[in-house]
Amino acid sequence: MKIVQSYWSKPVMETGGRRGDDRQRGGWIDIRFHYMSWALSCLNFKKFYNEVELVTDSLGKEILINRIGLPYSHTMTVLDCYENEDPAVWAISKFHAYTLQKEPFIHADNDVFIWRTLTELEHKPLVVQNFEVNVSFYKQIWKEIVDQFSYIPLYMREDFIARPEIHSCNAGVFGGNDLVFIKEFATEAMAFLAKNKLAMKNMRMPGWTVLIYEQYLFSCLARAKQKQVTALFSFTDNRNVEMADFSKVARGKFYVHTISNTKQNEMTCNSLSERLRLEHPEYYYRIEQLAKAHALE
Repeated sequence: MKIVQSYWSKPVMETGGRRGDDRQRGGWIDIRFHYMSWALSCLNFKKFYNEVELVTDSLGKEILINRIGLPYSHTMTVLDCYENEDPAVWAISKFHAYTLQKEPFIHADNDVFIWRTLTELEHKPLVVQNFEVNVSFYKQIWKEIVDQFSYIPLYMREDFIARPEIHSCNAGVFGGNDLVFIKEFATEAMAFLAKNKLAMKNMRMPGWTVLIYEQYLFSCLARAKQKQVTALFSFTDNRNVEMADFSKVARGKFYVHTISNTKQNEMTCNSLSERLRLEHPEYYYRIEQLAKAHALE
């Protein structure tokens, strides 16, 4: 199975976000931790998978490949085309990466770290990290989207009527063998964003709409098309703190995802840096030196 990661640098490098959902520094306290996250994620996936591909823009390649020296098996520099896009739609880079794939793949976010192969997901048509049911905040964002957006696919409206508690998923890892459907979903998601581009400017926290246009839209479309989706984990509630906990890695925990605002926790940041120093000291010290030289900004 091929691993894909995508990095659009604009949301990370923007100085000052809109209305409380800033993606600057990738959500981390300091830019050092953002790139330590990239390093630990890439290097650990490389331990278990021969092919780990990066889809990025020119600045992303300069920092991740030329300066930090991450050993991606292949790098595609194609995301400069989004230079004029609103950084609030930061997941558009993931959709672009999906459309480029010609073989089965798993896309992994840069804040996902593994300590074994994800055997449960290989050879499956469609895969996600876990399903999410009645998770807080979805309804708040969905209500605002219904109020503001001029275009919402009928299958999403019908799914909400049938399942008002909202059945979605977490796409920390996402992909599978059904490339036709994955590309259909990516096209749908990009069309959803394009048709509601003006309305997005009225959203109170536009960055959080990713819950709807990425994870909920995929879930609704998969159900509408009667597609089978496999989850790595069976839980359906919010376990962000548990997922971001590095302390059990030494005792066999094989997967960490520093989701959302867990990146603002100092203990999480320190655990990440210590894990990188322990497992890949060369990269830890290189990133520290680059940060001191202001070569990561």
